Amino acid sequence: MRALVWALVICLGLSGCVSLKEFFSPAPAAPPLRSAPAPVEPPAPPVPPPVAPAMVTPPAPPPPPEPSPSPPPSVLSPQVSTEEDARVRGDAQNRMTGTETLLRQVGSKKLGGQQQENFRIIESLLASAKDALYARDTLRARTLAEKAYLLAEDLVRSLR
Repeated sequence: MRALVWALVICLGLSGCVSLKEFFSPAPAAPPLRSAPAPVEPPAPPVPPPVAPAMVTPPAPPPPPEPSPSPPPSVLSPQVSTEEDARVRGDAQNRMTGTETLLRQVGSKKLGGQQQENFRIIESLLASAKDALYARDTLRARTLAEKAYLLAEDLVRSLR
């Protein structure tokens, strides 16, 4: 049998058309045939990873209900009597009215740079005084109204 293999190898070697390397190498793959495309299967849905029993969390509690609109929170301010509170409220309202009158006299159109800024500050103080009065913080409202009034007087004087 050995002699037969050697005889075959020698015959192939002498033939010249096939080398030993090509003889022992596998046949080339046939080109792919053109056929209808294979049906595409939809991907499988993802499988959630298993959850260990120790990692199970309880369901989240429901969100708290929306808070209903309530009156403004109480303000920490000095306690004053009812009569004193009424007097302070009247003072604040008088100053706010006086400030609004002065601002109407000024008119923001004829103001320069710094005067325009002062006009905005006065309006802001006036708005804050109204908010404080609404929140029943009469002392704060009076203080803010007084500041707004004094700045408005100064602004009017600077325009004369």
